[in-house]
Amino acid sequence: MIPMAEQEKANYFKFPTMHTYISYLSSLIRRDYTAMMSVFLTCLSAYTDEPLNLFLKGESSTGKTYISTTVAKVFPPDDVWILAGLSPKALIHLKGHWEDEEGNEIDMANIPKKEDVEEYHEWKERMENARYVIELRNKTLIFLEAPAQEVFMVLRPLLSHDKFESEYKIVEKDKRGPYKTQTIVLRGWPATVFCTTNVKYIEELATRSFTVSPETTTDKIRGAIHRTAEEHSTINYKEKVEMEAKTLQPYISYVAAASSNFNVLIPFAEDVEKLFPGVRPREMRDVAHLFGMIKAVALFNFVRRPYVEVNGKKYLLATLDDLKFVLQIFSRIRETTELGLPEKVLVFFHEICENLKEFTISDCVTTWNARHSLDKKSRDTIEKWLKALEEANLVSSEPDPADKRRVVWRALSRNSPEISRENPNRLISSLFPLNSFEKWLKSNIRNPNENTYYNNPISKQKIDEAKLYSILTKRICTSVRISDISSGHIFE
Repeated sequence: MIPMAEQEKANYFKFPTMHTYISYLSSLIRRDYTAMMSVFLTCLSAYTDEPLNLFLKGESSTGKTYISTTVAKVFPPDDVWILAGLSPKALIHLKGHWEDEEGNEIDMANIPKKEDVEEYHEWKERMENARYVIELRNKTLIFLEAPAQEVFMVLRPLLSHDKFESEYKIVEKDKRGPYKTQTIVLRGWPATVFCTTNVKYIEELATRSFTVSPETTTDKIRGAIHRTAEEHSTINYKEKVEMEAKTLQPYISYVAAASSNFNVLIPFAEDVEKLFPGVRPREMRDVAHLFGMIKAVALFNFVRRPYVEVNGKKYLLATLDDLKFVLQIFSRIRETTELGLPEKVLVFFHEICENLKEFTISDCVTTWNARHSLDKKSRDTIEKWLKALEEANLVSSEPDPADKRRVVWRALSRNSPEISRENPNRLISSLFPLNSFEKWLKSNIRNPNENTYYNNPISKQKIDEAKLYSILTKRICTSVRISDISSGHIFE
């Protein structure tokens, strides 16, 4: 590891680290690190140019709502909207502002009096075709319940990042009596967390989301029970928890403010793409999810990340440390994301179906319940799991030739393109060698010999290419061969 200069040490310890937030959240969310951090990174991604969509899947009472609402408390309250269902008429009550036809905001706090005839008439004319605009940029929407289908169909282009604005017409009763059609505009791409995902029209978004299941292990359940016991045995427990959450909000606000000053770049992105074998169409979206998570982590760590300034624009650079952190999470959720299935269904597939190879529902029930005496399942549940696996092309079924009343199931072979769960250090050690860094410089910086690189946005100390490479990779580098780099294209 490269020794840090005194100024770098001061910058490093001045601000909270990711560990600060992990420590607080882990004290409340026991034995569910992957789901917890998936929600945390999704909320952070709201401040990037590619907000993430997260599906929390699993049986009821597994902690989907608790995890989401607990993580939300360390974010500024105005940035995370917790929605317990959302009807068409409820849209108008979300926080927004009025704009006239030309896009100018209408000040509703200073409505002219009727006595001021000219001003009041002008205001009334502006309101005739005014639109109620709900700004969703830098917001996270956490759906505790499924929104009404009409609302979801309006949200869908935003969640899919197909449209930056979505318009919706709604009929509301005017204060004076008559009904009036109002135009609602949803603007911007929010990050989203869906705690309820068993509705068909929401499932259509699955390919544009990543999927995580809260754990259901005995250790997790015992940990949750112990936390509840602490709550009921500790003086002012809730007050202390709320106070600590509030002390963590200002840094997130600092990150949110910084996001408007930087675009986040991943210099080693072309090396990371090699982790995806390119055998399944949805990998095109999965790699985007991985990059989105890396950007979220880099933005959170912006006070400790290098940046480059080109033509007056600042570009924050993700490091291999950010990739290492993300891979620890992404490797665990890759299969649930790819297949859109809860973790327990996949455990059932790997433990039971793959071992039995050919089986009946009765075989599965008997084998599962023998292995999981504390978590026995009924025939109906096992059948539901098998049908979900069949939709994912992991098992097949056909009538038993010997007895047409029975169904025989078979596990299908699967060459999984999963990222290996091996030690991330070993995986990363081969990524972004010096020649890849030089190639990146050549294709992105017009005049790399100029001191356009900075060690972080706090000290703003200029650094050379060799120092930049060392910060990005934590590898000692004395020089970078850039003498042959004379031209290229700059960041757009």
